[in-house]
Amino acid sequence: FGLLGVLLFDSFLLGDQMMVPDVLVLSAWIRLGLVTPISLLTLWAIGHTRSAVRESLLCINVLMFGLSLIAIMLSTHSPNVQHYYIGIPVIILFANTVQRLRFWPALVSTLLLLGIVGAAMGRLDVIHIEVRHTFMLILSATAVMTLAALYSLERDERRAYLLRLREESLAREDLLTRLPNRLALEEFLHARLHGPRKADRKGMDYLLYLDLDHFKTVNDTCGHAVGDRLLREISVVIRAQLNRNDFVARLGGDEFAVLLLDSNEA
Repeated sequence: FGLLGVLLFDSFLLGDQMMVPDVLVLSAWIRLGLVTPISLLTLWAIGHTRSAVRESLLCINVLMFGLSLIAIMLSTHSPNVQHYYIGIPVIILFANTVQRLRFWPALVSTLLLLGIVGAAMGRLDVIHIEVRHTFMLILSATAVMTLAALYSLERDERRAYLLRLREESLAREDLLTRLPNRLALEEFLHARLHGPRKADRKGMDYLLYLDLDHFKTVNDTCGHAVGDRLLREISVVIRAQLNRNDFVARLGGDEFAVLLLDSNEA
């Protein structure tokens, strides 16, 4: 989307020809000779840097687009400049909704742009005071709405990500004993059998199957709550007897599997 933004920004040179013809050469130099090369260089750097640096570069791009429009507005004497300010809300809309800056970098760049535009408005005598006030209200409303939308999107994405992590964790975890379940055991065995064998392995792997005798009698005579507590306590006992690298899983019911890794004892 960054390249799309640059193309759209340059395409408004056609509007400059109609609205600010007295500074058309300056506008062309700012758009094509200054902003476009810097933006393309920034976009290239974004693809080769870390996330935090990318956000900073995107903020710089946003501010550069806004400053270039303000420079053109301050340089022209055309009465049509009072319609030229429409480009500033478009920049904020593009940055906060299409380009999707993260919320905090977007907040910083938007506030800086609002401050710069507000300061520049005081020097634009061509624009009537009522138009300036209306424009600043529209610009502020655009900033607030886009930032609110951006915050909501990030919040929903964060919640969805945490929910997905939880679902993936629960899909591989026995809810009663908090041990890995059958699926987790199968994935672990597959990775162990088909993954690269480490040179420091000294022993053999042993897979043990454990089945509790007469567990149904406990459930029938003492109730399922007692049976569940017994399973939890047994899982704690099993884990306490194993090495740190060994693997234990509950297969279901009263069945457990234990994988002894690199063991020298048969």
